[in-house]
Amino acid sequence: MPAMPGGAQTITVSDGTNTVNTAFSVTPSITFTDTNTNYGFPEQNIGSATFSVTGFGASETVTVATTAFTTASFATTSCPTSTLGSCSFSDTLVIADQNGGSKTMTATGSTSTLTASTTFTVNPWAAFYNSASGTTAYS
Repeated sequence: MPAMPGGAQTITVSDGTNTVNTAFSVTPSITFTDTNTNYGFPEQNIGSATFSVTGFGASETVTVATTAFTTASFATTSCPTSTLGSCSFSDTLVIADQNGGSKTMTATGSTSTLTASTTFTVNPWAAFYNSASGTTAYS
């Protein structure tokens, strides 16, 4: 498969006498992978998350944006694609102090302006523990 940006594409094959065209579409996508299945807040670490984008333009920078993570933990927000229009990166992330529920992560190509998005859920949680002074506390 040659390096192609996302969107409508055409392949032309010719033997010098006969020529055939076929159209297809390359759809950009973003994948968010982490071993955690219950993302909670406030400020829960979720380990090493991996972001992968595919189907974007060859050798463009893809910007990944979401409000689900604290700005400090979500430092790497761009990914330079390979000649095949894909890239991935990993981050240790912290859930931001915000309402739980469905969160969207969007990837946008810098030159192609192609976009792709994915969703995941942030769930509320509570932790009860003994403080240093021996009193029960919670977060």
